Amino acid sequence: MKATVCLLALVLAALCPSAALADTRIFVEDFSDASGNPAFDPLFNHSCVVDDPEGNHWRINGADARFFLSPDFVDTITFNLQPDWSVVGASVEAFNLTERARFIGTQDTAEFVANSWPFEPPLLWEVSANDIGEISTIELTMLQGSFDNVTIQVRVVPEPATAVLLAAGLLVALVGLTRRRFV
Repeated sequence: MKATVCLLALVLAALCPSAALADTRIFVEDFSDASGNPAFDPLFNHSCVVDDPEGNHWRINGADARFFLSPDFVDTITFNLQPDWSVVGASVEAFNLTERARFIGTQDTAEFVANSWPFEPPLLWEVSANDIGEISTIELTMLQGSFDNVTIQVRVVPEPATAVLLAAGLLVALVGLTRRRFV
């Protein structure tokens, strides 16, 4: 019985190593560097720059940096990820009156708009891969307000060598169980 269970585990590990070994990590774009100065996280590619002549600017509230955009300017955010990583969840915090966040996935898009009064900040917009597929892009637009903490949840699949090591370990365990059984 133990040998059958080990053999089944070995077959499953060989057939779907990424499912067996996948891990998730959280990354946050908080629009500041380690010293609290306004900055973009290098993991997040922004279509605008820190000192954009179009009027994009930062606002610092104590230790909290928030990101403002000039009216109707769109900041398109993509991600610098390893080839086998994928974004499976994302969220954006919005402050003040009129903002829009659009999440673009492999299967669909999700759009959230804040345009009401009274507005109780912060407003948190969230989406997952179950809703729109793997998330490739986030677009931020505003007329009046700010954004804070763009968060992504990334599924990290280890390289194939890790799966091979797992399969080899299961094989050794299987051989050890069968030898004990017949000795």
